[in-house]
Amino acid sequence: MSRNSMEPSPNDVHVLGTLVATAHILRRYFDARLADQKLSTKLSDSRLRLLLAVEDAGQIRMSDLATSLGIRARTVTALVDALEQEDMLSRLPDPTDRRATLLVLTKAAQAHFQQVRLLQQQLSEDVLASLTADERVQLDLLLKRLQHVLTRKMRAERDEDKK
Repeated sequence: MSRNSMEPSPNDVHVLGTLVATAHILRRYFDARLADQKLSTKLSDSRLRLLLAVEDAGQIRMSDLATSLGIRARTVTALVDALEQEDMLSRLPDPTDRRATLLVLTKAAQAHFQQVRLLQQQLSEDVLASLTADERVQLDLLLKRLQHVLTRKMRAERDEDKK
């Protein structure tokens, strides 16, 4: 029994299942609202994650982007090719390494991101409205801790595979 109630504590499988299901529902909810925005470019989860990473970095090498997203370089290349065709990304030569290419958002992508950021703010307020400020802080801390643990585990597995 948990200390704060008479309800039994959920087991680990149940907790993880709830987290995965919630993440899936949240993604579907966000995707549906994003589709309502009628943007000129379709922003799937993978495209949006890539564009957000480029936005956060300002400019980034394709190899560093693949590493930060945890995906293969050829997957990044395919996504970048499509986004470049749609005028969402530009490739620039890396001044420190002539073999490397830097990615930057175009003005069109920046305009899209204004809409996306506004939508994220609205959805955040809507989804988290039932939580108190303290609960939001606690949820954020717990999710960050899980991200940290999972990132470390994935790195260790990747490093083990390289041996």
